[in-house]
Amino acid sequence: MHTNISSIIPKFSEFQLYIINNNPDIILISESWLNNNIPDSVVDIPNFAIYRSDREDRRGGGVCIYVKISSNNPCIVVERFLPSNISISGIEHLWLKVCFNCCEFILACIYRPPTSTFEEDIKLFNVIANEGCKSCPTLIFGDFNFPTINWKFLSPVGLSGSAAEFLDCIANSGLNQLVDFPTRFRGCNRPSTLDLVFSNSHNFLSSILSDSPIGLSDHIIINSLIQWCDRSQCKPQTDPFLKQLEINIHSKWDSFYHIINAGIQKFVPFLKPFKSKCKPWINKPILILIKEKRKLRNTYAKHKTHEVSTIMNEKKELITDPLLIANTFAKAFSNSFIKEDSTNLPLLPNLSRNSTEINNIMFSEKVVSEVLHNLGDNSAPGRSVLSNLLTVHNDWSLLLNNNIPVDVVYLDFEKAFDRVPIDRLLLKIEHIGLDPALQNLIPSLVVFPKALF
Repeated sequence: MHTNISSIIPKFSEFQLYIINNNPDIILISESWLNNNIPDSVVDIPNFAIYRSDREDRRGGGVCIYVKISSNNPCIVVERFLPSNISISGIEHLWLKVCFNCCEFILACIYRPPTSTFEEDIKLFNVIANEGCKSCPTLIFGDFNFPTINWKFLSPVGLSGSAAEFLDCIANSGLNQLVDFPTRFRGCNRPSTLDLVFSNSHNFLSSILSDSPIGLSDHIIINSLIQWCDRSQCKPQTDPFLKQLEINIHSKWDSFYHIINAGIQKFVPFLKPFKSKCKPWINKPILILIKEKRKLRNTYAKHKTHEVSTIMNEKKELITDPLLIANTFAKAFSNSFIKEDSTNLPLLPNLSRNSTEINNIMFSEKVVSEVLHNLGDNSAPGRSVLSNLLTVHNDWSLLLNNNIPVDVVYLDFEKAFDRVPIDRLLLKIEHIGLDPALQNLIPSLVVFPKALF
C-alpha cells in the first residue's frame, strides 16, 4: 500500500489500526514529516522493519517504507542502495532491493515537492529512466505533484518544463503508469492524480484499488497486489542439511519428532494470552467515526459526488430513510407556510377594509362584460403577459396612492372552465352563495369563451 499521509505522527494511531485491519506486507509513505530528532521507536510497528529518507534542511517532506519481517512473509529486503550514487537535495527518494519468493525486484518511494527546481527534476528523471530500463522488475511509488498531466491519453500537448520532461522520461524508459483515478481531493479544487505507481512489467502488479485517506490527509490510499514472479530467474537453493542425511531416514525422523515435541511441551503455552490490538484511546465512538468516514468515501467513489442524501431531524440525528426525510420536509413546510402568524400583518393607513365574505361581493353581469371588453380593446396585439402585468400593476399603484381600495379578481379561463366538470362547478358556486348574476355569467363563458373579447 502507498499513501501521502501528510505527517505520520499525529495520525499514527489510525495508521496502526488500518494496518491491523488490512494486514499489508509492504507499506510506502510519502510526506512522513520525520527528521533526525525522531527515532524509529516513535513510529515503530510490531513485526515491521522501517527504512527512512528524511528531509534534513526544512520541515515536511520525507519518505519511508515498512516491510513485514514475520516468518510467513515472502518479502525480504536484500539491501538499500542509492542509484548511480546520485543525491538530489530537494527531492526525497528511497530505493530498496527486495527478494520476493526467491525473485529480486527494485522497490522505490519518491516524494517530489511542487517547489523542486528544474535541475533537481532532471536528476530525478535520469535516475528513474536508468532503473526502469533494467531487466530486473522495478516498482516505483510516490507523490510526484504533476496535476497537469493527463495519464489516460499521455499527450504532451499543453505541457512544458518539468511536466513535459517527466512524460518524455516515462515514455522512453519502458515504465507503465498504473493509476487511472484521482488520488487527491482538497475542498472545492478539482480532483487530481498526484500519487503514481510505475512498473516496467505489465504482470507484476494487479488489483490497483483506492481506499479512504488516513486521518485528515487529502490523499487516498493506493492498494495493489504482487502476483507475478519469473521463476526462470530464481536461483536453486540447496539445503546443506539434506547432504548430511544418512540412509536411515526413519531414525532421523523419530529423533527430530521427539526433540520438537519436547520443546513444544516445555515452551509453548496451551492457552494463547489475549492481547488487544487496538490502542486504549481507539474506543468505540472513534471506530464508529472511522467506519462512517470510509462509508462516505465509498459513497463518493460510487456516485462521484460529495453530496450525501441525509438530513437532520429535530433531535439533530442524521436520517436517510426516504419516508422520514419526506415527513421532516412536510413538517418544516407546514410550520413555515401553514401556521403563519397573522398578528404582525401590515395595515394600510386610512383605508377601509372590504368584507372577505364572498357572498357580500356584488357582481353585475353588465359591468363584468364591459370590463372584459375594455381589457380586450386595450391590449395591443403582440403584447406579452409581462407587459400587461406591468400595466395593471401601475394602475393598482396609482389607486393605492390615492387611498382608493382595490379589489382584484384573477381569472384563468382555461384551467377554471375547460379542465373541470361544468355541472359540478356550477353546483359548488351555487352552494357558496355567489350573486345570481355571476352564476348566469359563468355558463356563457364556458359556451362562448371568446364572445366577450
